[in-house]
Amino acid sequence: MTQDNSLIDSGMSVRQYIEENDTGYLLIKHKVENSFEDKEYRKYFDKLKEEGILINDNYEDNKWVCFADKDSATRILQFTFEAYPKINSAVKNYILVKLFVQKSSLTTVKKRLLHIRHFLEDTNFMNPDHVKDYQDTLSTWNENKKREIISVREFLAFCNLENAETYFKVVKNITRMENSYRKLPDFKAVLTFDRIVDDYWSSVKDTEDRYRLFPIVLWWKLTTVIPTRPMELYNLKRDCVFEKDGRYFLKIERQKTELDKNFILGDIVKDFEINEELYTLLHDYIAYCKKIDDCKYLLSPPTCDIIYRKKVLNTRQKFTTEKMNNYHSIFEKEVVEGKYHYKVIKGKETKAGELPHIFYGDTRHLAIMNMMMQGVNPIYIAQLAGHHTLDAQVGYYSHLETFATSKTYALNQFMKRNGMMKQNHFNHDAGSVGNVIRKDLLGADYYNLPKVAGGQGRCRSQNVPYDCSHRSCLFCQYFLPENISEDYLAYYEEENERDMEMIKRELKEFLAQTTNIDGKAIKQDALQLGALINQKIFIDSYRYKKGEESG
Repeated sequence: MTQDNSLIDSGMSVRQYIEENDTGYLLIKHKVENSFEDKEYRKYFDKLKEEGILINDNYEDNKWVCFADKDSATRILQFTFEAYPKINSAVKNYILVKLFVQKSSLTTVKKRLLHIRHFLEDTNFMNPDHVKDYQDTLSTWNENKKREIISVREFLAFCNLENAETYFKVVKNITRMENSYRKLPDFKAVLTFDRIVDDYWSSVKDTEDRYRLFPIVLWWKLTTVIPTRPMELYNLKRDCVFEKDGRYFLKIERQKTELDKNFILGDIVKDFEINEELYTLLHDYIAYCKKIDDCKYLLSPPTCDIIYRKKVLNTRQKFTTEKMNNYHSIFEKEVVEGKYHYKVIKGKETKAGELPHIFYGDTRHLAIMNMMMQGVNPIYIAQLAGHHTLDAQVGYYSHLETFATSKTYALNQFMKRNGMMKQNHFNHDAGSVGNVIRKDLLGADYYNLPKVAGGQGRCRSQNVPYDCSHRSCLFCQYFLPENISEDYLAYYEEENERDMEMIKRELKEFLAQTTNIDGKAIKQDALQLGALINQKIFIDSYRYKKGEESG
């Protein structure tokens, strides 16, 4: 077939190397170069077999059984194109390049294979008479479905099959929306789920059944704090936590997602400082598991099977998403629906009494926003999250105010729904929600406290003015509201919004820079934004309380 320059510019080469930090790795350049003899691909097959990734003896098999490593469950790669031998061989060779040269994960490879299968079925195996029909099909695809084009375009540029160029011209200019970010579930619903996990763990942590559904507790408490991919969670070892000089750390084996990108912001962080609460959670679980067996992974199917069923059903040592799905389903049925009486739905938009199914990738984004709200330096967040540029952070800033408002609303609604308004169920991140509830707990003693803020509240401090932590009583940890006026709230709400917009605008300008990045200025702005977000939580909590009282 006649070569097209656009096809050449968009394909894969398996022959180029670069050096970075004295470590050689393959770089997949954008050129088509499928000129190998069939025997070369069979060498890839044999190498993967030697490495234990493939267990088949023959390249000709149309069902390949694979392992990510010796501790993982099997994955099946099914080649169902026997009626088209050239296509079947091209797909196999493409998969071998992805596995052996690019070192792509089996999850990614299975997804690419599925996308190629869809393409071949939609085009009647690249029949030239189906081009128009395929164009019509593409016109109906949403942004999520367009993700399949990446696989299709790469395969067409690689395969050198008849009519590949014709179909490549159809898909070459189809792109997904630029800078499209994961659509997260409704924040209020997600944060209600957060309260459910916290309350569930509080109710079982001192019982014999505390570790029965622990994989879900661990997943939630860890990945909403540290941006962590599912595979990184499954790869955690039993020696992943350690103490040093009175500080606590977690070691994560970071997974690179793309070999052809240089991480321009510095080294990816592997040792994370964690608080004592998370350290204790992990340390106690590890000590418990060591009494059962000597599996090397923190989350191990044999260990979890023994805890849950008193017998081993899975002999592989490493967790998979399929295994985690089992625990997730049980947690939703027994805890979310059974104990807290919320209906779990698959969609992201929820009604009263409903919660969305939370996907594993969602928590990584929640962790990023939690860190932003705490004023963590965006450069450090980028290193934790594995972002290649600071621009990847900008999309999160538009979510922050909604996220902050949701934290307060979700806490109030969860406590009302579960009859906890008169109980001491609150924590530091609830802002003045905690203070509002403390007022209820004080009872008659409340009226012995001195009035402050022009009579709009009282102060719990025994050391005024030395304990004052803010120029306004409204944001002070010792302030208990009494008769907060609408004008008083409106003044600080307007000031908060104005300051927040100014800081966000400045931060976005900093993050857009590609050279001479002022890390100190970015850090300072991030701290200020975090403080303003917390102020917003305080204001919102007073508004919710006023709404309850007037209702």
